[in-house]
Amino acid sequence: MDSGMDTEVQLSLSGICKQFRQTTGRKRGRGGSAPRPDAPPVPVLADVNFEVREQEFVAVIGPSGCGKTTLIKIIHGLLPAEHGVVELNGKPVTNPSTACGFVFQHAGLLPWRTAQKNVEFGLETKGVARAERARVAEEALTLVGLTGFEDYYPHQLSGGMQQRVGLARALARGPDVLLMDEPFGALDAQTRERMQEELLKINELTKKTVVFVTHDLDEAVYLADRVVVLAARPGRVREIVDINLPRPRPPAADTKSMAEFVDKRRLIWSLINTPADPVDAADPVDPVDSVSGVRA
Repeated sequence: MDSGMDTEVQLSLSGICKQFRQTTGRKRGRGGSAPRPDAPPVPVLADVNFEVREQEFVAVIGPSGCGKTTLIKIIHGLLPAEHGVVELNGKPVTNPSTACGFVFQHAGLLPWRTAQKNVEFGLETKGVARAERARVAEEALTLVGLTGFEDYYPHQLSGGMQQRVGLARALARGPDVLLMDEPFGALDAQTRERMQEELLKINELTKKTVVFVTHDLDEAVYLADRVVVLAARPGRVREIVDINLPRPRPPAADTKSMAEFVDKRRLIWSLINTPADPVDAADPVDPVDSVSGVRA
C-alpha cells in the first residue's frame, strides 16, 4: 500500500496514557499481588497519538518495556487507558471489540480441540450455526495453508503451524482490523521468515488493516507500510517512518538488499537506540486505581 494513498482513517489513538501500580509480589487471594501504597505508580504509556488507515499495515516497535503489548491491548479494549481515546470506525473502544481480531504472542490453542474446532471456537461463542462455522473455518485454514490438517490437535502441529491456526481463528471472525502481538517471536529464524512471507500473501488477499507489534527491526521494515517507533518507558511516539517498498513485497531475501530497506532499517535503529527527550514531569498522569501484572 502507498502510505500517501487517500484512504479513510479506520483506527485512531488520541492522548493514550497508561500506568500500573507497583506490587509487593505477594499474592492476595484471587485479586493478584497486593499493591504498594507507598510506591508511586509506574508510567507505561504517555500521550500516544497515531492513526491507521483502511488496509494499511502498521508496525509498532520500540525498546524492551516501552509498552508495546500494553498499547495493543488498549487498542483492542482488553485494558483501559487512564487518559485518551481509541476510536475504531469512528466509535470509541471501551470493551473488547468484535471488529478486531487478535493474534497473541503464543497461539493459545485449546489442546483438547482440533485445528478445525479451535478456529470454530470464536464462531461458536457468537452463535453461528454448525454448518456455517465449519465452512468458514475450513476456508480460513485453507487461506493459511493448513488444508489437510483440520483434524490435527495442537500437540501434533509445529510452532509455526500453531500460529497459523491462531491467525485462521482471528480471520474466521471477519474482523475489520487485525491486531498481532509479536506472533512470530517464539519461532526459529527460518520459520519466522516463512511466516512473514505467508502473512504478506494472506494480507494481499484479505486486504485487512493490520497493527503488528514486534521487537524485530527487520520484521517491522519488511512487513509494514509505516512503522511507529516508540520511545523508552513511558512509551510515546518517537517518530512514524514511511516504508516505500513495493507491494506485493518481493521475497524477504530480495527485499532486505534494497536500498530503501537498508536506509529505513538504519533510521529506525538509530531512533530506538538514541535517548529521547524526557517526559515533562510537571504533567503527570493521574494515579491508576487498579492492580495489574500485565507485561508492558
